[in-house]
Amino acid sequence: MSQFALLGQRRFGPFFATQAMAAFNDNAFRYATVGMATFELALSQGALNTYVNLALALFIIPFFVLSATAGQLAEKFEKARLIRYIKLFEILAMLIAAVGFWTRSLELLLVVLCMMGVHSTVFGPIKYAIVPQMLKPHELTGGNGLVESGTSLSILIGSLVGNALMAVPDIGPTLASLTVIGMAIAGFVASLGIPKAPATAPDLKFNFNPVSETWRVLGHVRAERTVFYAVIGISWFWFFGATLTTQAPAYARDYLGGDASVLNLVLVLFSVGVGVGSLCCEKLSARRVNPGLVTLGALGMTAVGLDL
Repeated sequence: MSQFALLGQRRFGPFFATQAMAAFNDNAFRYATVGMATFELALSQGALNTYVNLALALFIIPFFVLSATAGQLAEKFEKARLIRYIKLFEILAMLIAAVGFWTRSLELLLVVLCMMGVHSTVFGPIKYAIVPQMLKPHELTGGNGLVESGTSLSILIGSLVGNALMAVPDIGPTLASLTVIGMAIAGFVASLGIPKAPATAPDLKFNFNPVSETWRVLGHVRAERTVFYAVIGISWFWFFGATLTTQAPAYARDYLGGDASVLNLVLVLFSVGVGVGSLCCEKLSARRVNPGLVTLGALGMTAVGLDL
């Protein structure tokens, strides 16, 4: 069976739609915010660089602080219900974002960026833990490839839409606000179709100390070499991608001498590459988990990054 056939099945389709819309909204909001700072408010290069890097930091900090706690939530509670609660939180965040867009308040939008960091941090472990419960072992590589390519495509479309909407004269902030609120609501509706995914450790004793829990989890990870290398690989991938995409607006404007359309081209090239690579994983790995591909990909990204 082709991996694309999974999209038509209830055990995978609603979840795929939910996570794709979350990725779309995350990036539509982020790039609408950066677009407002770059092209509408026309911040200086120094001020823009400071704002963009601060925005990235506020988005990433929750991953450091809450990831271990989010992992416990994903193990202790039923995952479909957790996803619906997370989508309600996203709707609240996007309503606050709309106020920030309408008032041109970059400070309020920074608060929402931190909220979306919390959203993504909590959703991440559930996203990766629910797939093995929905799919059979021989479907995992293809299913993961679909999730990653769908995420990449959603990131691309969301980035382009957020950037383009904010560039519309006079009504850009209004269009961006309606879009992110509408997509958050659509994501919640899609999550209602996700079948139950029972807790894998319902008797887990919850550790509310993120520092000690993070240290405990890292100890388990280090004991499993394959898992450790997988964690290092995926962390490097997301660090690399976040660094490039965050710097893309300033790079397109100040080094390529372009406008919003040049930024769109940069984002298209990046996202298409990630999407194509994700879909190729099933063929390259012969439907088996193959950590060697991670090493090869990391080396390739590093070489190209150094050249850039």
